[in-house]
Amino acid sequence: MLRVRSLKRVATGDAISLPAAEALPISASQSLRLRIPVTPVVLLFLCGLVAARVFPDSSPISSEAGLGPRLVLPQIQRPQLAFPKASPGGTNLTGLQLRCQSFCLTRDAYVTRDEVSHCQSQCLAHPEVMDWMRALEASAAAPAGVSPDRQLIFAAWYAEGDRGSEGHDNHQLVKPDTSFISTLRKSHPGCSIALLTDQATQFDLPEGVRLFRHTIDRSKLGRNAYANYYQYQAQMAFMQTLMAEGVADTHDVVFLDMDVLVVDSLAEIFEDGSPFDYGVTLSDAVDMPVNLGMQFVPRGRYLNAIGFLSDVIAIYPFNETFIAGQVALSNLVSIHNNAEEVLSRVNASIVEGRSCKLVAGRHRVCFFPCMRFNYCHADQSCCTDVGRLPVSLTTLEELMSARVKVLHFVGHRKKALRLVHQAYMQGGLQGAYQLLSVLPHSEQDYAELDIPALEDYLLHPPAAAAA
Repeated sequence: MLRVRSLKRVATGDAISLPAAEALPISASQSLRLRIPVTPVVLLFLCGLVAARVFPDSSPISSEAGLGPRLVLPQIQRPQLAFPKASPGGTNLTGLQLRCQSFCLTRDAYVTRDEVSHCQSQCLAHPEVMDWMRALEASAAAPAGVSPDRQLIFAAWYAEGDRGSEGHDNHQLVKPDTSFISTLRKSHPGCSIALLTDQATQFDLPEGVRLFRHTIDRSKLGRNAYANYYQYQAQMAFMQTLMAEGVADTHDVVFLDMDVLVVDSLAEIFEDGSPFDYGVTLSDAVDMPVNLGMQFVPRGRYLNAIGFLSDVIAIYPFNETFIAGQVALSNLVSIHNNAEEVLSRVNASIVEGRSCKLVAGRHRVCFFPCMRFNYCHADQSCCTDVGRLPVSLTTLEELMSARVKVLHFVGHRKKALRLVHQAYMQGGLQGAYQLLSVLPHSEQDYAELDIPALEDYLLHPPAAAAA
């Protein structure tokens, strides 16, 4: 992707010499264009000079007091594509073909002819995806917030086992990373936060975060089937504890991974009139439609949720890999490798906000769209199967219009978690979206990024030193 290649040149760690500030005059009409054949460092430097015009002090991107140097975020322009509007055979295109061609030509995720052609073929096979963006935009209004009589508890699971972090996600940062905590306190003021773990893993937690320990066989834990197995057990034990403490009827629970940043209110998940026992996010990746990075339990439903998780554990596939927990849950709700069921429910969850079904005659399970509540920045199945369906949220405009609420830094994306966290803490939603929109998607592109060098440059641009 054109913008990715430009950003890669900024943060590959190559030795460069920065020009003096006075050598780089800029007029008020100039803006960053990725096609200008000058060094990317100069481009980011120009962005620093015009940051005041791009993000005035009154905008949501301005710094907050006490948060350190301001993060100067680069501006980008989406590449312009121009391809013939005629089919290879020279015949006129059908209405659907024209719609798909227009859709794919305006998607920033597709740059080369092959990518656009693949997008068009997939769009013709699944034309309903063209309506997903409109549906996300239509439901993107900011919620009023959680009613005063109900509160949110966020509970993250992480345990290292006897081998420490060995065997866990090899892309992970130095563990444990607790950036999700300050993000939650910004997006959900007054919420309760807990960290679920085993009997020995150590954490350095901020004040007010509850540490809940659950005894497991630490010798078995690693990047294997036991990871989600022990997670489910800890979640069940935690809900039992909350019931004993008498808060089961006043607190909704969100179970989340530690590499998740919740950047906007989740009040709509728990709005009155839509009761359910358990909620998960759903993508169109038929082979792995459920991602456990976000799970929801409404107040008053703890016993039902425990019963549902007990049924998941009863069919737990210990012969699976580290995705065993997702496979077990998907099997119980009968959507694993069921393309028709998955696509039907994904469409309903996006258009209607959720899709619910009765499981085993007693568990009401609701599916919420991954693209809003478990966003993985494209090229990852926990959002959408970009190899099969032509939909992904990549540009600043798309992220804002869809109002993406949860950012999940799976795999190689963990490398950018702290930088996006800082952008959110200083610039709010737009700050996080702005930075996400210039980050690459593929693992290869991420491998060439020097995130610390990029962070240092964005936080301390030459203009600041010159001033």
